[in-house]
Amino acid sequence: MDMMLLGWLGALGVGLSLALCGAGGSILAVPILVYLMGVPATDATVYSLFIVGVTAAISAYSYYQKKLIDFPVAVAFIAPSLLSIELVRAWLLPIIPHVLYQSQHWVLHRDTVILLIFSIIMLAAARAMLRPSPSAVHSVAVRPWSKIMGQGLLLGCMVGLVGAGGGFLIVPALVTWVGLSMAESVGTSLLIITINAMFGFAVGIQSGSEVDVALILTFTALSLLGAWIGTRLAYRVNEKTLKIGFAYMIILIAVSMGLHSLWNLQI
Repeated sequence: MDMMLLGWLGALGVGLSLALCGAGGSILAVPILVYLMGVPATDATVYSLFIVGVTAAISAYSYYQKKLIDFPVAVAFIAPSLLSIELVRAWLLPIIPHVLYQSQHWVLHRDTVILLIFSIIMLAAARAMLRPSPSAVHSVAVRPWSKIMGQGLLLGCMVGLVGAGGGFLIVPALVTWVGLSMAESVGTSLLIITINAMFGFAVGIQSGSEVDVALILTFTALSLLGAWIGTRLAYRVNEKTLKIGFAYMIILIAVSMGLHSLWNLQI
């Protein structure tokens, strides 16, 4: 099958993942853009932020209509994460050289390191999704706001560096630390992803990333179609089965990306 056709089918999966899990959009979008569509890794992280941001916004609206978004928690995540996105995208990435190390036998590129980091984050995401979800519920008065804001700072660094929306970290944190239900966690995660991703995309464009407008709009349209399908499947798919299947798919993609990146260390 043609690689681009596989990429377009993968775009549907990005929307499905976001609508059903509130996570996983960038985990799928970045490898699809890099390995199936030939987009350089640094640019792919910027593309994925736009694609995931738009798709998450549409999906978040359906959760908002059902009153399944906790706005105070979302703000506690978003405020510190925007600061770290700006610092990483506007200040850190531009000073990292494209070639980090070179010898007679191999060369270490910045894009290779980004993809390796992304692979590690994907494995951490899979591990989090395979854990059983705790059911403890916290009142607003005892919510660990310092932990939530600290998670927001880390989330922003990840968004800025590897273009990941971070839903696979946000959702477990909201369930574990804040005590939101799975549905509330997904809705709140989608709002956080929307704002962080679109801000990260804007910073990436200002930092000089080039955009293939036709590719990014087509990918986004297919992702939105996937999200539309996902919202209609959300109440028909067993949540536990979905999480386990998605986690193992993440592991497969992460291992493949990591091995491919290590292989490309050769000159």
